[in-house]
Amino acid sequence: MSSYQANTKPQHERKDIIAALSVKPLGGEQPTYDVYEGVRTMLSVIRLPIDVPVYRMANARTQTEQLAYIAEKKLPADFFHAGQDNEEAQQAQHNILRGFARASSGTIKPIIDELERTKQTEPIMITPSGVVVNGNRRLAAMRELYAERKAEFPTFAE
Repeated sequence: MSSYQANTKPQHERKDIIAALSVKPLGGEQPTYDVYEGVRTMLSVIRLPIDVPVYRMANARTQTEQLAYIAEKKLPADFFHAGQDNEEAQQAQHNILRGFARASSGTIKPIIDELERTKQTEPIMITPSGVVVNGNRRLAAMRELYAERKAEFPTFAE
């Protein structure tokens, strides 16, 4: 069972929060090549409350688990696709991502173990409406650690 409970803010609220914080970004900008493949793009770095971002539902990594969840719960086929702003869909996606954050692969340690040991160092990329583009598993791990042990992970509040 997840310690974290989704509390999805409406899209217009997320946009307003992000726009307000983007006026005065922290530490300048972060270069990335992820926005336009092969083209260096500078993105503002902001500190955002952990409950503002939403998981991206069109996530190839979680697609198989999404389909299994839909079949198991007898939900509409578009449950995840249409559920970007739905708390139930966000919670289900969180639970799927939490499983990935706890998984290891060969010599790769689970993301949640790494964040527990080294903290968060790489920014999570989001759209102007707060949809996570890069960092869904890290966000799930941070949310779990913060929900379970706030005193040990106060920096994960944002």
